[in-house]
Amino acid sequence: MSAKKTRLQESPGMVQPKRRRKTLIAIAVGLSLLAGGAALALRGGSVPQTDGKEIQVVPAGLTPGSPSKEYIYAGGRLIATEEPPGVPTPPAAPTGLAATAGNAQVSLSWNASSGATSYNVKRSTTNGGPYSTIAPGIGTTSYLNTGLTNGTTYYYVVSASNGAGEGPNSSQVSATPIAAPTPPAAPTGLTATPGNAQVSLSWNASSGATSYNVKRSTINGGPYSTIAPGIGTTSYLNTGLTNGTTYYYVVSASNGAGEGLNSSQVSATPTAGGGLAPTLSNMSPATAIQGASFTLTINGSNLAGTTSINLTPPDDVTFTNISSTASQITCSMSIGAAAAVGGRNLKVTTATGGESTNALTFGILSSSPAPTISSISPVTKAPGTTFTLTINGTNLSQTTSVNFNASAGITVSNMIVVSSVKVTATITISSGAATGSRQVSVTTPFGTSNPVTYLVQTGR
Repeated sequence: MSAKKTRLQESPGMVQPKRRRKTLIAIAVGLSLLAGGAALALRGGSVPQTDGKEIQVVPAGLTPGSPSKEYIYAGGRLIATEEPPGVPTPPAAPTGLAATAGNAQVSLSWNASSGATSYNVKRSTTNGGPYSTIAPGIGTTSYLNTGLTNGTTYYYVVSASNGAGEGPNSSQVSATPIAAPTPPAAPTGLTATPGNAQVSLSWNASSGATSYNVKRSTINGGPYSTIAPGIGTTSYLNTGLTNGTTYYYVVSASNGAGEGLNSSQVSATPTAGGGLAPTLSNMSPATAIQGASFTLTINGSNLAGTTSINLTPPDDVTFTNISSTASQITCSMSIGAAAAVGGRNLKVTTATGGESTNALTFGILSSSPAPTISSISPVTKAPGTTFTLTINGTNLSQTTSVNFNASAGITVSNMIVVSSVKVTATITISSGAATGSRQVSVTTPFGTSNPVTYLVQTGR
């Protein structure tokens, strides 16, 4: 910027200086100048000693020679001023800095700073710095930082520069790059069980999957058509098929990143009344008390399409909400309060395979009163030992916990209900456990037993 000179309007008798003979340095104080020891008014006044001389106004805090405003006097009157170029300054810190994480990268953007000609991007892996400049002198208000380590948090600031130098850093932002999500792996364990005009499919869950797509073909190896997209379970019953036709199936898994690969192919040929008979392997629970209601789970094979679950004798027991796959049945089971106590044979029937080839035994127990303890063994142990505690009593078949009244330093694990009159558990007494007596009891759904004294003492 060039200096701007302003010529004041001349008045009669005003003398114009022919040249600047001398420059007097003055320090600005309030509205006056101090020059040669005399006070000179900024806007005129009788200052004959400065006629034709230049007064350089130096703001307080600066040294003579710094850019300032100049005043020229003649005949005791101010006749001209001269405005030197302004002092250039570095730009302000950028605002609006934002960081967006991606896969091994972070995208940065910020608002432009007035007067900036370039920007400097700085980064640290420590909150608050120190920062290293990773992109000096860039001419845009955005930057893509690539080649980063996923899972590491990066901290960024940006400064602006111009001919006067570099300005201050912006406020800090941070971002943590993460790996791009991927579709789930192909499901494993796909099985197909034929029935009458239907095929039951089941498979193992794929990690990260949110849904599955069932595909079918009548040609070995495909191409396949999707017959059940986006299902949320790991089983599917394909009905309305033609008996005697072989169907080929694959299943894929999907999530937010897309659809994964197809599973291995399986095939099945439906036949009229030609389904395989179900086989039972186990169930949980295998016993329950009178008046109980709960979810019964039955595991086995060829269980898809289960239509009924049967107990012999069937009195005072109901099964509802039956759901089945090729390998598992779940249902709601309710036992009447007056149901006969004892074991009963359990079988299932499917639509295509008929009744199961074997039966499981389900035991109905009496709705017992509160449990009682008659004895425990051992009755004393030392700190720092682990042992098996045996509890004898009555009505223990529904025991849910073994309790110590002062449990600090004592851990109970591996509780086993041996029978209605015996329970065992692994007891660990820490080396720092206090010595003295403890009260041992057991709890069932019908209450807590009487306490029995157990002694923790050294030398045992």
